[in-house]
Amino acid sequence: MVELKDIIKEKIEAKVVEPEKKRTEKSHPFQPESDQGSMAIFATDKLDPDKVFKEALQCMEEICFKIKGGINFQIGPMFNISEAIVNSLQPEYMLKTKLQNDQNTYGILLNASFIGEPLDYLIVHMVNVAIFAMEIGVGLLYSKEQLIKLGVAGLLHDIGMWKIPREIIEKNGPLDDKEFDMVKKHPEFGFDILSSLGEEYAWLAEIVLQEHERENGQGYPRRLKEEEINENAKIIGLADVYEAISHSRSYKKYLIPHYAVKELLNTQRGLFSSHIIKALIGRLSIFPLYSYVKLNSGYIGRVIEVNEAYPLRPTVEILFDPQKKKVNKMQRIKLSDTPILYITGAVDKGDLPDLSSVVG
Repeated sequence: MVELKDIIKEKIEAKVVEPEKKRTEKSHPFQPESDQGSMAIFATDKLDPDKVFKEALQCMEEICFKIKGGINFQIGPMFNISEAIVNSLQPEYMLKTKLQNDQNTYGILLNASFIGEPLDYLIVHMVNVAIFAMEIGVGLLYSKEQLIKLGVAGLLHDIGMWKIPREIIEKNGPLDDKEFDMVKKHPEFGFDILSSLGEEYAWLAEIVLQEHERENGQGYPRRLKEEEINENAKIIGLADVYEAISHSRSYKKYLIPHYAVKELLNTQRGLFSSHIIKALIGRLSIFPLYSYVKLNSGYIGRVIEVNEAYPLRPTVEILFDPQKKKVNKMQRIKLSDTPILYITGAVDKGDLPDLSSVVG
């Protein structure tokens, strides 16, 4: 059986190798020493989650532009972006940011959870998937090094889509069979792109190639199943589906996070490992972080802390009274300590008054 590393080696040997550039910047500790162009984009002790998200989008936009133009790109910055996302996910930093800026800034997950109509949804999608995948990785007790590599794979998981005609990607409606067959080639396109980076990135090329494989063998392109599939590919595959369900596209409306999780449980059983689905639910919860909920008292709040032990009883920040009027003073309620109060349902952000005055 031909191994992935052998396929990659053949692609490298067939590629014209450019003269090595002089190293002027220090490599990220978790990226291979042979890589060039890594740079310290962020100072860890001064992270701003909004800046990290915007920098990630800009970096992805630059890489995708180069891929479309057939220009070589440097992967080094991806490791710095990924580490910055890991640091932005830490609860202690979220609290630190709020206290310093006196704003309701709760970390980079808020950016990924935002439901909107981006100018280029594919770039935003790739960054969002990386963030959701890392949250799942945290739930699986991954080390920081594992999370950073998972994040890099998440950022680049759909890189092959940039080899597909834009009129297919941006089509306003369902794809026909021929168009769908073309889209299904994007894991192989991504594999080809990442294979050209060298053998030290064989692990990355493998993850991107397998991201659409499924536990029951009904995925693509190789119909792998169960242990044949790289676990990181399984994580990114689930994050990919969750992001697509919970965000708008030109041809469909989003599901708010609560119903997105329900949809996953109803439609994705048998397609993903149960322990990975459990990690997603544990980290993003039945009522995910930053989602809006209604209590039995009629008040409406935002989830600011999930409770893995009691997913139906998170900590909620009250924003509106039963008449949907802004409360004079926001109150935080830990539902696990308040048995008389409970959530009666999820609330769509679009059904709420202007949130600019209550959400930073």
